[in-house]
Parts: sequence; structure tokens; C-alpha cells
Amino acid sequence: MWSWIRSLLGKDVPTVINELSKENPTPKKATKPKTKAKKAATKTCDFSKLTKDQLLKEAKKRGVKANASLTKAELVKRLG
Repeated sequence: MWSWIRSLLGKDVPTVINELSKENPTPKKATKPKTKAKKAATKTCDFSKLTKDQLLKEAKKRGVKANASLTKAELVKRLG
């Protein structure tokens, strides 16, 4: 922020601003702690009871390559 003010005011920056910038350095952004990837669900799902749209959403969620041109049986096979 102070650098923006300095560039706005030019080279004649009051010494107060310089002193303030030394006393209060810009805080670093807080970073989120790295978390382990979620484990895949251990319980099995009966994919044959799901609709084709639900199967496509599940495939996307699991990272399985699938598209709407596949049949429901093909989707079940890829997810299973």
C-alpha cells in the first residue's frame, strides 16, 4: 500500500510514511494448512439403482472419464 502512495506522491514522500512503513510491515496472507486428500468411500454403492444423470455426476466426482453418450451399463462398469 505504501508503495502505491509513494508512486502517487512522487519522490517527495514525507518521512512519516517511511517511518510508518518500517514500523508496520505489511502482514503476510494467511495460508490454509495443507490437508490430506479425502479418502475414497470404503462402502460400496449399488450403481445399478442410480439414474444415468446420477452416474455421470458420480463419475465426475471420482475423476472417471465418462460422458453422456455412454450407456448406463457402461457407466456402471466404469464406476464399479
